[in-house]
Amino acid sequence: IERIDEFRRLAVAFNEMTDQLEASYTQLEQRVAERTRGLQAAAAVGRATTSMLDPDQLLRRVVNLARERFDLYYVGLFLLESDSGRTFAVLRAGTGEAGRQMMAQGHRLEVGGDSMIGQCTSMNEARVALDVGEEAVRFDNPLLPQTRSELALPLVARGRVIGAMTVQSVKESAFDEEYIAVLQTMADQVAVAINNAHLFAEARAALEEMAATQRRYLGQAWAEYTQTAEEIAYETMRPGDAPLGDAILPEIQQVVERRSTVALQNASHTLAPLHSALISPIALRGEIIGALGVHADKEDRQWSDDDVAIIEAVVERMALAAENIRLLEDTQRRAVRERLTSEVTARMRETLDVDTVLQTAIREIGEVLDIARIKVRMGTGKPPMPE
Repeated sequence: IERIDEFRRLAVAFNEMTDQLEASYTQLEQRVAERTRGLQAAAAVGRATTSMLDPDQLLRRVVNLARERFDLYYVGLFLLESDSGRTFAVLRAGTGEAGRQMMAQGHRLEVGGDSMIGQCTSMNEARVALDVGEEAVRFDNPLLPQTRSELALPLVARGRVIGAMTVQSVKESAFDEEYIAVLQTMADQVAVAINNAHLFAEARAALEEMAATQRRYLGQAWAEYTQTAEEIAYETMRPGDAPLGDAILPEIQQVVERRSTVALQNASHTLAPLHSALISPIALRGEIIGALGVHADKEDRQWSDDDVAIIEAVVERMALAAENIRLLEDTQRRAVRERLTSEVTARMRETLDVDTVLQTAIREIGEVLDIARIKVRMGTGKPPMPE
């Protein structure tokens, strides 16, 4: 009997052990599945951010996708900004109505202050509150009353903290170590994407500034060129047609304002017997330097897409050719100026006598610039300084 009881106890113990192993195996499978879903969610957020270069659009996409993929109550993203010698984590994107209201209010938390975001950005480490009611250092947001657990993750790019993310859940103890590791991986990817977007925006702004500077230079250069050029308007017509003169100017002004090719019917009453016109701006790197107008004497002339394409192609090549000619003439003028300056300077250096130097300078300048009278006065009229 005792032997039977012993076998019975062994069987019960074995069954209990089997049940425990099955429970452990099931629990392990669940944890693996949860970890897999978390990694898949983090990867999805990472993929979505790598192709976005607009900073504001990127931030909105990150918080909404993170909340959706990780089934969270709220996700907010902060970036660091300095103000009067202090550094704040400023909310730049938040999910839901709470996020919209906080954005409108300019919600921010001081770095190093009494909040999880403040401590997270100050210490460069994640902060977790498994039960928000027991967390001493935490900002209790009245717009998020259902939060039961919260995780603050630093955003680090190139070894520097640039902001932080807050992820909040309606469940207590929602974030274990594995979950935190997955979310931090996502945050690291987001930080790199944000940094890249900011670098791209800075580079684009620099290029736009360079382009604007170049356009201003071109505009100024062509304004000076047209003031000194012998001819700035050219016209060709069939034999017997009257010259257009300045009659085309109103249409050119319209093209310059619109910055695009314009097809006009009954272009101007002053153009009789001409009835329609196709006018295209001559643009060089975005700066309008002139216009080309083609006029027809047929009332029913309709300008086709091919007509427009041909005119625009000609105008594009015309702009480049005109700019090359202007640059060549400018280079030639500079060369002449440098040569004349060198000649005058060389003649002045032939003597060490001040009077002779001044006389030589006056004579050479007068010949070069065709000036009838030149006066040179040495000294300022001020009394000498005492020794």
